[in-house]
Amino acid sequence: MNRFSILIICLLVSFSAFAQKVANEIILRTSSNTSTKTEMLRSIKSMDRDINYVELKPLCKSLDIYLLIIETTSGSDFSKKAINILQFNKDVDYAYANSMTHRRATPNDPRVPNQWNLGLVRAIEAWDVTTGGEDFNGNEIVIAVMDDGFDIDHEDIQSNLWMNNNEIIGDGIDNDFNGYIDDKHGIDLDSEDGNIDLESHGTSVMGIIGADSNNEIGISGINWNSKVMVLSSVTNEAKVIAGYDYIYQMRKMYNLSNGITGAYVVATNYSLGIDDEFGDDHPAWCNLYDLLGDVGIVSVGATTNSNSNVDEQGDLPTTCSSPYFIGVTNTDKDDLKVTNAGFGQEHIDLSAPGRNTETFKPDSQYGTFGGTSASAPHVTGALGLLYSIKCENLAEFIKERPGEAALRIRQSILKGTDALPSLNGVTASGGRLNILKSMSDLSEYCSNDPTIPISGDLQVDFVREDKNGAYTIFYKSPDTREVTLTIYDMIGRKLYTTQSIPSVFSRSNERINLDRYQAGVYIATLSLEDEVVSYKFRHISQ
Repeated sequence: MNRFSILIICLLVSFSAFAQKVANEIILRTSSNTSTKTEMLRSIKSMDRDINYVELKPLCKSLDIYLLIIETTSGSDFSKKAINILQFNKDVDYAYANSMTHRRATPNDPRVPNQWNLGLVRAIEAWDVTTGGEDFNGNEIVIAVMDDGFDIDHEDIQSNLWMNNNEIIGDGIDNDFNGYIDDKHGIDLDSEDGNIDLESHGTSVMGIIGADSNNEIGISGINWNSKVMVLSSVTNEAKVIAGYDYIYQMRKMYNLSNGITGAYVVATNYSLGIDDEFGDDHPAWCNLYDLLGDVGIVSVGATTNSNSNVDEQGDLPTTCSSPYFIGVTNTDKDDLKVTNAGFGQEHIDLSAPGRNTETFKPDSQYGTFGGTSASAPHVTGALGLLYSIKCENLAEFIKERPGEAALRIRQSILKGTDALPSLNGVTASGGRLNILKSMSDLSEYCSNDPTIPISGDLQVDFVREDKNGAYTIFYKSPDTREVTLTIYDMIGRKLYTTQSIPSVFSRSNERINLDRYQAGVYIATLSLEDEVVSYKFRHISQ
């Protein structure tokens, strides 16, 4: 092997093993004092004659996070030298190089004939409870998606794009004072305005979350009606921080103005990341999740598309340790973990369908999409549904204590998973997303009588006689798995049987009619897989 071939191999290994840094860009946290920042810029500019300009650009003012940009005559990279100087500055908490992020999708397999993923995560049954849109108090649910770009002209997203009603589009003025001009549907992090870039990756992610539904066009999103806020060109760490800051400011404005300005963002999705990097080395990025959580936002991120243990090898954002963050890996149609998908019992929370997911393509087209990039938006979409449940007690909890509510809703996502053998011991929950079971976990907030549990051990609570031979059988079940209800007479003859899905937000019940049968004692039997319970009741013939 010649020296040139060896050099090429070394370069390929280097680029795959380490995050690609953005030359002359440094993320840091420092005092907001003007004189402190001025002195810092002076010291960096004086490092070398080749440096002709330095700038300190705010990324997240709430956390005093900035991007230090160095411009040079020759194009040489002075990041390492600048970081060494900044690390000895008592007014700088941390300083590290800005890194490029990369897409988390794998090449598409042939298109599947229907959206198998929706049935697997129980979205179809969940739509009987809510299809998204608004919460109990009429707040318009918004899901923020950060990615490379979006086809905002796609035929199947038009009614579900978030609209900033406080911005007058085209007047060149920041009407809502959020720092961005004409941010109609969101922002582009390159142009820093509302001119959204067009790319395929983000378009596919957007479709899974919020494709307009029940409109006889295209596909169905996890949310039928919730709005999607888009942030494009989010392709390096500094842009990630600035993007999250925009989302935070919009939700904070909404909370403080009681909905007059801002946006009721409840969840964020980011399906890009950096392989083999640990959250502890990127505090600016990871600290944003706590900030978002405090105002009521749960964030979701896709893990790496490599078969690696992120607990040991690292990954961003999934090694961020915020309790408001959910890390997602990829399982297929057969509920098997996809080989090229990250795992980790500490930092990967659950899986969701990814491979061969039908969704959007640019120019109002459709096709399959895969990788963990497709898995994460299933979870993000599920969060939108949970926030939209029409339940007064839950809505009050979210309004009065948004941070606590965000933690509780995140907990429901993890508690509601279906256990999978392929995830046992390699994810925190050991399971795959099940939206209906997550809804069931939140049912404690929605009972009319809080002293009566809606779910519990399988049992018939009581049978209520209505009239004309009709009876309502009230029962409990440990979860939302289908139960079989059978009515027998005292000599064991089967008179009636039906399959029933336990109710999510009220006491489960089934109504039967025995007016054709004579008076006597009857037995109501519930069965759930191998478990059977019975309850005797008396029928009085009419």
